[in-house]
Amino acid sequence: MFPVKAMILAAGYGKRLKPLTDKIPKALVEVNGIPMIEHVIRKLKGYGVNEVVVNTHYLSAQVEQFLASKDFGIKVKTLFEFDILGTGGAIKNAAELLAGTGPVIIYNADVLSDCNLNDMYSFHLIREADITLAVNNRKSQRPLLIDQDDTVAGRIIGSKTEIANDYNGIIHQAGFCGMHIIEEKIFSLFPSENVFDIIPFYLSIAGNAKVKAFDIGKVKWYDLGKAETIKLLNKSTQ
Repeated sequence: MFPVKAMILAAGYGKRLKPLTDKIPKALVEVNGIPMIEHVIRKLKGYGVNEVVVNTHYLSAQVEQFLASKDFGIKVKTLFEFDILGTGGAIKNAAELLAGTGPVIIYNADVLSDCNLNDMYSFHLIREADITLAVNNRKSQRPLLIDQDDTVAGRIIGSKTEIANDYNGIIHQAGFCGMHIIEEKIFSLFPSENVFDIIPFYLSIAGNAKVKAFDIGKVKWYDLGKAETIKLLNKSTQ
């Protein structure tokens, strides 16, 4: 059975989308006439998710009002952050709400993709992963390093290569796609600090947790955090 709980990361300022985000939060920027967060909720519901936690911060009232005004047919709860906690801190902050039903899917609000989440979850189970990151073959400013067994071995940041795990065979680079599945055991491994990003955390525990990469292949995938992508997608439907 597919995970019944999910978290949508939606607290960011959407700086790359300015001026679109001067007066509305990133999660409510429309793509093909539908706010991006609604695209994500619809997708998750279609795969069987029935409880979603959405973290908020920037112009949070607008997100909360929008979600309260819609009947998605599943439970949608918002969790306000007084200060932005980072992607990792946000998940840690929501851990109590996410626990209790098994694996959890985490999804960035600004991702639009045809990725088959059932295939991703099957991969997660077959590989007995603790963490599964969706990736694809594209250029990335911070590519992940993946070995021939689909283990995440590290990443590249600028001119620096970080190896976080033993690896098997040839390493290739891949871009993280903003979708991940985590086991509940990960909640107990969170650091004491409350503000941190999730990818560095995953790499920091790679020796104690099985971190795998699921290649979504050539299906459609869009980073909606970029203004040019929003314009392109909206123009294509006009």
